[in-house]
Amino acid sequence: MNVYEIITQKILDKLEEAKTLNKPFHWIRPWSGGPPFAVSYTTGKAYRGINRMILEPGEYMTFNALQDYRKTQPEDASIFVKQGSHKKPIFYYGTFDKKDENGNPVLDEFGKQEKGRFLRFYQAFNIEDICGVHSHYPAVKTYKTSTKQTKLLDKYIDAYAKAISLTIDIVDDGSNCFYSPSNHMVRVPAKEGFKSTYAYYSSLLHEIIHSTAKSVGRYVGKTFGTDPYCREELVAQIGSQMLLSHFQIAFDDSEFTNDVAYIDGWSSRLKESKQEIAKAAAQAEKAMQFFLDTAEDKMKKKKTA
Repeated sequence: MNVYEIITQKILDKLEEAKTLNKPFHWIRPWSGGPPFAVSYTTGKAYRGINRMILEPGEYMTFNALQDYRKTQPEDASIFVKQGSHKKPIFYYGTFDKKDENGNPVLDEFGKQEKGRFLRFYQAFNIEDICGVHSHYPAVKTYKTSTKQTKLLDKYIDAYAKAISLTIDIVDDGSNCFYSPSNHMVRVPAKEGFKSTYAYYSSLLHEIIHSTAKSVGRYVGKTFGTDPYCREELVAQIGSQMLLSHFQIAFDDSEFTNDVAYIDGWSSRLKESKQEIAKAAAQAEKAMQFFLDTAEDKMKKKKTA
């Protein structure tokens, strides 16, 4: 077995152990900043209904609220919406008094005013898309001092991002990790808010593996929960494990268990979960090699420039 086959087998063994002991995994996000759901920045109240399904966790601020916020800050404060950011629709229901064609109130059988309902929306920015707005949910600072290996990995990440013009957006007290193909951007919370060095790089490398899909010819499903979507999540998570091993990032058993919980959550949606994990591992190794080759080529060009 090579090192990557060992990682795959370790994941499979962990899954088998959990099933034998009847202890299902539960994934827990490995960072502490930001709210675990979508809330209004101004009121602090959680959005309800369909908003829970369509909004990423975070604090949302309307343009008017942003203008009011600016007034409370020093004149030289740098507060601006990041380039390429988009407002998100937030839906709400309201009621109105029903009236007939003559404008008279419509009453029910008890003589009370009948009410109609309407669905409307307004738009707001996630504050992760706004520089200079401070979160109401600060991260617990737990990140440990970086080592020689993490500095080397940072160097590779920086070179890779520059080589393919990938934006890496690190957000203080952030509540989301994702790769946006349309913006060619990876977003992660700042490393200080993660539970460990391992947890931070596991999350960051997961999103970076997603960014390799087009370059290595990997089909990515766009619809949440479809087989291609599930497979892509497996590739990204296993790929992050391979890179962690490659750069010898200190192993964290509790976080590895959390990573396997994530893998189990996606693989269990597929009929042949064990085979799917093995297939994903092969794709993950290909993605990892693209990351390494791209970064190293960029660093070589920099030296000769």
